Amino acid sequence: KALIYGPPGVGKTTLGAGAPGSVIVPVADGSGRIDAARFPRPMSWDEIREALRVLRVPGHPYKTVVIDTLDAAEPLCWDKVCKESGKASIEAFGYGKGYIAAADEWRILLADLEALQAERGMGVVLICHSTVKAFHSPIGDDYDRWTLRLHDKAASLVREWVDLVLFATHDDLAIKGENGKKVGVSTGARMLRTRHSAAYDAKSRIDLPDTVPLSWSALQAEIEIALADAPALKAQAEATEKAEAEMAK
Repeated sequence: KALIYGPPGVGKTTLGAGAPGSVIVPVADGSGRIDAARFPRPMSWDEIREALRVLRVPGHPYKTVVIDTLDAAEPLCWDKVCKESGKASIEAFGYGKGYIAAADEWRILLADLEALQAERGMGVVLICHSTVKAFHSPIGDDYDRWTLRLHDKAASLVREWVDLVLFATHDDLAIKGENGKKVGVSTGARMLRTRHSAAYDAKSRIDLPDTVPLSWSALQAEIEIALADAPALKAQAEATEKAEAEMAK
């Protein structure tokens, strides 16, 4: 279960399409030029769920479902919640109640994806655009960071559910230019950042390198290495925990 997010044009959809046996649910109109299997573009939240229901039926060749993108799906979720409640907008519920109702719909969608994994053994790749939001630190000054272009309640649910949160980005850096002023430059490389940083959301439930080239083959290779090492790492952690417990007696 992987969530890939980043700025437009970095290659998120191409990466997802490179997953084994991928089929795209193209909520956003951005995958048309990619040579990949895809559903017709869903125009409602229920049509997204219907695509997932179709994939639960045996007999198809697909191994990975790619939802492209979550931030394009969110207005469809809000539209469903508003129509069912007779509200003009998600804000019309008052006091954040609309977003709470929308979160229930996200939970249902994630349950649909869980069923796909349990019944059909399919992988899941979720794609989202990034945005810069202020982070209100409880222990220091506030600062800006890259995060998902979703409402916080939906973003929290999705982040918790997936095994990987990968920030897709260009290899940009700042160097000193003339008169000592810093200027931004790019190597042209594109990469996935896999671990938490103050600058961006990322996580991995397996031991991936801090950065991985932005290609499915590179990501798959690192995943296979991490999974192969997982039993040894678990045994090492258990041994350390046991030794610390003995020392504490």
